[in-house]
Amino acid sequence: MSIEITNPETERVVRELARRLNVEPDEAVRRASEAALEANPDDEDAAIEGIIAEVKRLPVSDARPIDQLLSEEEPG
Repeated sequence: MSIEITNPETERVVRELARRLNVEPDEAVRRASEAALEANPDDEDAAIEGIIAEVKRLPVSDARPIDQLLSEEEPG
Protein backbone atom coordinates (compact mmCIF):
# COMPACT_ATOMS: atom_id res chain seq x y z
CA MET A 1 0.00 0.00 0.00
CA SER A 2 1.21 3.46 -0.80
CA ILE A 3 0.08 6.83 0.52
CA GLU A 4 0.85 10.02 -1.33
CA ILE A 5 1.12 13.23 0.66
CA THR A 6 -0.06 16.11 -1.52
CA ASN A 7 -0.35 18.80 1.14
CA PRO A 8 2.95 20.72 1.42
CA GLU A 9 2.38 21.62 5.09
CA THR A 10 1.72 17.98 5.97
CA GLU A 11 4.88 16.95 4.16
CA ARG A 12 6.86 19.61 6.03
CA VAL A 13 5.53 18.43 9.39
CA VAL A 14 6.23 14.77 8.61
CA ARG A 15 9.77 15.56 7.49
CA GLU A 16 10.39 17.64 10.63
CA LEU A 17 9.10 14.83 12.84
CA ALA A 18 11.28 12.33 10.99
CA ARG A 19 14.31 14.57 11.44
CA ARG A 20 13.65 14.96 15.18
CA LEU A 21 13.13 11.22 15.64
CA ASN A 22 16.07 10.40 13.37
CA VAL A 23 13.93 8.02 11.31
CA GLU A 24 12.57 7.79 7.77
CA PRO A 25 9.34 9.71 7.06
CA ASP A 26 7.27 6.51 6.82
CA GLU A 27 8.46 5.47 10.29
CA ALA A 28 7.60 8.92 11.63
CA VAL A 29 4.08 8.63 10.21
CA ARG A 30 3.69 5.13 11.72
CA ARG A 31 4.81 6.27 15.17
CA ALA A 32 2.62 9.37 15.12
CA SER A 33 -0.36 7.34 13.94
CA GLU A 34 0.12 4.72 16.67
CA ALA A 35 0.45 7.44 19.32
CA ALA A 36 -2.74 9.11 18.10
CA LEU A 37 -4.64 5.82 18.17
CA GLU A 38 -3.46 5.07 21.71
CA ALA A 39 -4.33 8.58 22.89
CA ASN A 40 -7.83 8.44 21.40
CA PRO A 41 -9.27 4.96 21.91
CA ASP A 42 -12.45 4.34 19.97
CA ASP A 43 -13.79 2.18 22.76
CA GLU A 44 -15.39 4.69 25.12
CA ASP A 45 -16.23 1.97 27.66
CA ALA A 46 -12.56 1.04 27.94
CA ALA A 47 -11.65 4.68 28.54
CA ILE A 48 -14.29 4.98 31.26
CA GLU A 49 -13.12 1.75 32.89
CA GLY A 50 -9.59 3.14 32.91
CA ILE A 51 -10.75 6.26 34.73
CA ILE A 52 -12.70 4.17 37.26
CA ALA A 53 -9.63 2.02 37.88
CA GLU A 54 -7.54 5.17 38.51
CA VAL A 55 -10.12 6.54 40.97
CA LYS A 56 -10.25 3.22 42.83
CA ARG A 57 -6.48 3.44 43.39
CA LEU A 58 -6.81 6.82 45.13
CA PRO A 59 -6.57 6.84 48.94
CA VAL A 60 -9.82 6.94 50.91
CA SER A 61 -10.03 10.17 52.89
CA ASP A 62 -13.29 9.33 54.71
CA ALA A 63 -14.49 5.73 54.89
CA ARG A 64 -17.97 6.48 56.22
CA PRO A 65 -20.90 5.28 54.08
CA ILE A 66 -22.13 7.78 51.52
CA ASP A 67 -25.58 7.95 53.20
CA GLN A 68 -23.96 9.05 56.44
CA LEU A 69 -21.84 11.66 54.68
CA LEU A 70 -24.83 13.08 52.83
CA SER A 71 -27.11 13.18 55.87
CA GLU A 72 -24.79 15.28 58.00
CA GLU A 73 -25.31 19.00 58.06
CA GLU A 74 -22.34 21.19 57.35
CA PRO A 75 -20.94 22.93 60.43
CA GLY A 76 -21.87 26.56 60.55
